[in-house]
Amino acid sequence: GGSKKPVWVPVNEKLEEKIRDPAQWQIQEDLSGWKVCNDGGKLGPAIKEAKTAMVNLSFNGLGDDEAIKIAGALEGNKSIAKLNLANNFIHKRGIEKIAAALSNNDPAKKPRLEELDLRNNCAGPDGAKAIASMLSANRNLKALYLSWNGIGNTGLYAICMALEQRHRQVLIDISFGGYDLTQKCKDPGDYEDWDEIREHLKKQGIPINSDSGKGVVGFPE
Repeated sequence: GGSKKPVWVPVNEKLEEKIRDPAQWQIQEDLSGWKVCNDGGKLGPAIKEAKTAMVNLSFNGLGDDEAIKIAGALEGNKSIAKLNLANNFIHKRGIEKIAAALSNNDPAKKPRLEELDLRNNCAGPDGAKAIASMLSANRNLKALYLSWNGIGNTGLYAICMALEQRHRQVLIDISFGGYDLTQKCKDPGDYEDWDEIREHLKKQGIPINSDSGKGVVGFPE
């Protein structure tokens, strides 16, 4: 007989097999495009248990409920350094829980995570404010990708004003956030908000749109 045809395995079966034994996970686990959707929450306990350093969950149809379970898995997680949640449907509620998990500086609960990819989700201005609070507290993050999240002027303002000198070596990508340079950034505020942001970043030594791969990238010019 000829060679066997590859057997298609339904996603739910692949997922069940994946979560059955987290100890068998590789150092890098790429689950991109599995489209686990509402079943994504099942990954939470497995992620908490696995000793993997990178998990890619992009293009999985994950919403807030799934993000909240994943946020729970980050708390105290000393293994995962990179988490990719790009191209999902995570809104303010899920973003807030992820931000809260990354804000905990209790040595037992402080996550290792150094790179978080949230590109093309639905954080909005309020989700961005949660991210801003997280940036004030977190000491581990080295890269945050937040482009295409509709954070708007108020979200941009919150994030940029939360940055301090220690963020000089951190990459924060806020490209394509739906900004309007003709409008104010905070409410109440005025049209000089943009100058205030630039002045603050300059004072803290944070690069703007630098080729160095550090500082704020995607800042509207």
